[in-house]
Amino acid sequence: MVVSPSLRKAAAEGSAVLALVDLSGQLQRRGEAIARRAGVSTQQWLILLHIAGEPGLPRLAQGHDKDGILASDIASIRGVTQANISRLLAGLIARGLVKQSGDATDARRRRLALTDRGRKALARVEPLRQRANELLLSDFTSAERAVFVRCLHRCLDRLQLDREDAYLRAEEPGVPRKGRRP
Repeated sequence: MVVSPSLRKAAAEGSAVLALVDLSGQLQRRGEAIARRAGVSTQQWLILLHIAGEPGLPRLAQGHDKDGILASDIASIRGVTQANISRLLAGLIARGLVKQSGDATDARRRRLALTDRGRKALARVEPLRQRANELLLSDFTSAERAVFVRCLHRCLDRLQLDREDAYLRAEEPGVPRKGRRP
């Protein structure tokens, strides 16, 4: 049986998406186990990493400075609502892992920074994160690792662009927007 190039391409792309979904699930479980060691949820761990200025995370060009990062910037980067980030931050602040300070340009905004306790929590789980990265990439050469990471970032960038476009123009079929009749 001869398979057309377009069918082969579709099968390969479908396989890529399914493999990434499976990989995502595996990494989610591993991330949850690592975050538990720091006494936080996976989402809170990611927020701590953003506040710490983790270079491997996406960031807004103006999102992090010497005075810290804004919760709104984290929400934008993570693609979630400000309310979601605020809820997660409340727990981190209550536990003494994150502190807030005034923004020099706008008194209504609060800059976020790690406390000593927050830095220690991240330091406690860093060896586990490094071990998880090593396990994931152990069969890759240095060049393959670089290509793999670049490809992942390109995929994330593409999905970020699609998410922004989709939010601007999408409506679910059969679900009226607020204030409109069907």
